[in-house]
Amino acid sequence: MKYCPNCGKELPEDAQFCTNCGYRLATTASAPKSAAQETAVQPTAHATQDKSQASVGHESVRHTPRARIVNDRQPQRRKHRHRWGWLLVLILLLAVAGFWFYNNHDNGDNSTAAPASSSSTSQSSAVSSSSATQSSSSSNDVESTVSSSSTSDKKLTTDIGPKNTAAAVTYYAAKNGVSHWKGVLNTTDGITVQLSTNDDLLNALSEPGQGMAYMVYGYHNVDADDETDFVYTVDRDDTIHIYTLPNDFDSNQTYEPEMAVSKQDMVNYLNDHDDAGSVAKLSTKVDIDR
Repeated sequence: MKYCPNCGKELPEDAQFCTNCGYRLATTASAPKSAAQETAVQPTAHATQDKSQASVGHESVRHTPRARIVNDRQPQRRKHRHRWGWLLVLILLLAVAGFWFYNNHDNGDNSTAAPASSSSTSQSSAVSSSSATQSSSSSNDVESTVSSSSTSDKKLTTDIGPKNTAAAVTYYAAKNGVSHWKGVLNTTDGITVQLSTNDDLLNALSEPGQGMAYMVYGYHNVDADDETDFVYTVDRDDTIHIYTLPNDFDSNQTYEPEMAVSKQDMVNYLNDHDDAGSVAKLSTKVDIDR
């Protein structure tokens, strides 16, 4: 046994539709999708700056005359001062170059580097401008995504349930001039779809679908004695046959559908004519009478 995915009713294994809610059952199972392989992303190591450490050794001073100490060590002190001066200049240049490379590498800046004498105020202004540009770009991307999502939400697909299908068939038949179906849309309360497996009705239809007839009423609270002229059936290949039966319906006669259309073509037509929103609104007012 299997169960209807729409209402949960227990059904035979070979059932093609639910006898409780009319939902057409899937005939083939979807092939399992293979799991996506994830690619490990190795973080980019930032260049590290070597720190130079200098140690200054203290020489022990022997007990020598003061004049001799001054005369012997004064040239050495000048040399040390010159070496420290050049070392500090080199360290400063390396720090400036590293700072410039780090900023330009992170921001993806391909423009010519500014002169070393440019002020910190100019650098701050450039960083602020870059941040504002990135923020604006991100905002535009978000708005574009929301707009695209909103548009796609208003489009119909073929994967719709009985209520949406009934609303779509009603709109399609009314817009394409099928006899009197336009009057069904004049309702303010909504429509009722009555599912029927009546043999007299199905035998009178040249295209009985999968053994289920969908009878459409332009109102709610349908009584058992109420009759309607608006009927449609759905084939296994999703071809929809739309009927307008006469008031003097004769079960001994055979009636041809006034229009036959594939579900995909019907959905495309409604989307192209901007009726998807109206169909979705009407579907919230559809009652399925079992």
